[in-house]
Amino acid sequence: MMDIIIQLFVAWVGSLGFSLIFNPGKKTLLPATLGGMVGWGVYLLVEHFGAGIFLSTIAAAAFCQVYAEVFSRILKCPRTVIYIPAVVPLVPGGSLYYTMYYAAVNDWPRFMEYGAKTAQVAFGMAVGASFVSAIVLLLPHKKKKESKKPVF
Repeated sequence: MMDIIIQLFVAWVGSLGFSLIFNPGKKTLLPATLGGMVGWGVYLLVEHFGAGIFLSTIAAAAFCQVYAEVFSRILKCPRTVIYIPAVVPLVPGGSLYYTMYYAAVNDWPRFMEYGAKTAQVAFGMAVGASFVSAIVLLLPHKKKKESKKPVF
């Protein structure tokens, strides 16, 4: 249990650090960083129920995208301001590093192992975000009424 709390805290700190670097604004700082923490929590929850890296990443990335869609409308800001910091904990930095390291030292079995893991996470992030974005684009939106002004 303590391990999960530490992971959630570190996910929050990672999202906070990323948000502070890119300075999205005071009103979006807390929602973006909480999105990273909760998104990592979704990843851990789905993985706990037996899903692999790929499905867990899809679920977490899809959650982060839905979260960003909702909060971007509430806060009236671009969805990427919320989504990017929220998805930072999912980025496969460690496995990408080891993939490149084992390629550099010609350890091809380990290169393939870490490369497959990196590809699964990267592809899972893309699939999760794209799936939600496609659904949002297909939903009907209310159009703003255009005021009819005299042309003369």
